[in-house]
Amino acid sequence: RMAEALRVIFPAGFAERIGPDAVDELADCILRYAAMALLLPSAQPLETADDIRAFARRHFLPSLPVALRTVPA
Repeated sequence: RMAEALRVIFPAGFAERIGPDAVDELADCILRYAAMALLLPSAQPLETADDIRAFARRHFLPSLPVALRTVPA
């Protein structure tokens, strides 16, 4: 379901450009990190938007599928 949602919210043609495997990997990555952020205790609670952004920069962005790290803007 997450992969289908991504295909809907991505800009036109983006999912096709990165390929179905990258879309599926991204969906898995999003679900994994959302569960981690919601369920696991943390030394640094995620209470504000800035906390969530810092978490994403530190943990989520480096774990993105290679296809998403190499797509030009």
